[in-house]
Amino acid sequence: MDHSIVAAVYKEIKAVFSYDEMKRMYLKCVKFVGTQMQTFEVLYRCKPREYWDEIHSCRDGLMEKYIKDNNGQPANLINGIISGLFFSARVYADGSLPTHSPFGNVRMLVPPGALLDPTINNFYFADFYCNYYTHYVTVVVCRKGSETDNYCYTRLHQMNPEDNPFLTVIPSRHPHYPPTYCVNSGVWVEIYYTEDVPLWLGRFDNIQITGAGTSKIGGLPNNKHCERCNLYPVPYPDDVVGTEEGASNDDNLSVADITVAEDTLNSTFLVLMNERKGNLAEEWEDVVEVICSMVDQACEMDNHREGSTSASDAAIDAALMVMDKELEKCRDWLVKKAANMLKEAVENIRKDRTMIERSIKHVALVQKLHGLRPPLLLAGVPHPSP
Repeated sequence: MDHSIVAAVYKEIKAVFSYDEMKRMYLKCVKFVGTQMQTFEVLYRCKPREYWDEIHSCRDGLMEKYIKDNNGQPANLINGIISGLFFSARVYADGSLPTHSPFGNVRMLVPPGALLDPTINNFYFADFYCNYYTHYVTVVVCRKGSETDNYCYTRLHQMNPEDNPFLTVIPSRHPHYPPTYCVNSGVWVEIYYTEDVPLWLGRFDNIQITGAGTSKIGGLPNNKHCERCNLYPVPYPDDVVGTEEGASNDDNLSVADITVAEDTLNSTFLVLMNERKGNLAEEWEDVVEVICSMVDQACEMDNHREGSTSASDAAIDAALMVMDKELEKCRDWLVKKAANMLKEAVENIRKDRTMIERSIKHVALVQKLHGLRPPLLLAGVPHPSP
């Protein structure tokens, strides 16, 4: 045998939660978040100005749904399968909207009744996870009878829109009064609406950006070590340390009371959590989340670079070995000279690669810093009233 490859097959297998596991996740989430609800009057979605301009000028003002990314639990049943658009209802304790966002510098505000009408939509619990500090719940809102609704009905936990712990629509006793909309204040509720949304449905305002001012492509992976939002938490490799409060009674759980590993990345997290917050208490969790996400992205880019470089070097070395074997049979000195020139070129490229990588990192850092500029008015979309 010449050990040649006749065929190669690639197969990707994904483990997903069963219906019973989804129900367990739901009950675990209910126990964690509690029942404290807060009223809200608008749904909103933050994106960079360029995102809205492109929809306005190239898509006739229709914001089209797109496939769900890999954010959240890796075994959840909606990633890469259903399409939709994320909206938030989160407000501060006094009822005011957040003043900044890590996702973009322009915010679309939509009346909740336009997306959360329970007479034409079904509500489903889809996910419960955390990254570092904030815990998230994903609620999927589907048009009744749609293909997405049929998929979710057989796989996700359906909720009563008027009576659930996360997102409620309470009808008014007076027929001419609008419903009351409430969202859980102990967790960040992500509303995943599975239909297209026209821009004329909402109004727009500018908002300060934190971090890069855009969401991460592919989504952020969940914290697999957290015992409060994982059915099968992965143990930490090192000793585990807690926040200043230490271990707490399960009856007194709060979003801020989490456990972190004693490694480099989470040490950064722990230092931030123990800093004096001053007047930033309400916004501190967003600040911590953004910083840790940026550190995470830097680590991931470095790991990806090292992995791809090693694989590339291995392939090149294998090709050079094959070339050397063939050269043993060759008598043409011009061919041998060309082969030696090729080897020298490979060696020189490897020597210069470190310098190139440093330059690329420098450019990326400069772009990140420029991304922190103040928000601009949106072009092509109605501007907020003065």
